[in-house]
Amino acid sequence: MKRVGNIYERIISRENCQAAVIEESRTNRLTRSGRGQELRDNLEAWTSRVQARMSTLPFVPQPTHKFSIMEGGKLRHIEMSSLFDSVCIRAMVRVVEPIIYARMSPHSYCPIKGRGPLKLARHIHKALRKMDYDNRKWMELHPKQKRYVWVLKTDVRKFFPSIGYPIAIEALRRWIKDERVIAMCGSLLKLSGGIPIGAAYSAMVANAVHLE
Repeated sequence: MKRVGNIYERIISRENCQAAVIEESRTNRLTRSGRGQELRDNLEAWTSRVQARMSTLPFVPQPTHKFSIMEGGKLRHIEMSSLFDSVCIRAMVRVVEPIIYARMSPHSYCPIKGRGPLKLARHIHKALRKMDYDNRKWMELHPKQKRYVWVLKTDVRKFFPSIGYPIAIEALRRWIKDERVIAMCGSLLKLSGGIPIGAAYSAMVANAVHLE
């Protein structure tokens, strides 16, 4: 597929910025704190602020809030952007993410909207049922021989933190031609020293690297 250019205008469009404000207001982070309603009550003002910020280049992110949590027996280091930056990042992700994900295998599931672990489980169950049927047919023809289904489970240790700035930017440039988008992603990655855990753009960039 060809690289996609001239998309920054779509990112800073009022329609997209407003949708980003609404989406951010519905995140767990803001729902728990009660600030989500505040954003929706001041939707027009927030939209104008985000659009103005995104239109002023270069995009310079504010320092992130860093903390650690235990999850699944693992210590995870999380980075959280300011609320204003989070909305701006979401506006960018709304446009760039579909471009990246359209190039991914239909059997890539996590963390992709509309797929996820439930859809993955359904696909696995369907594949196993087909294998079971095929095996039974094969055993009828070869009763003295056994066939086995092998499943390989792997994990990449500290995948997000292991991806440095140069690798991430190179992966994004393979699909995105608009240098304004690359510059914005680059400023975010430089701030964190790589792909952080917890940012709205993290999965998008990691999947771009995965495509490589």
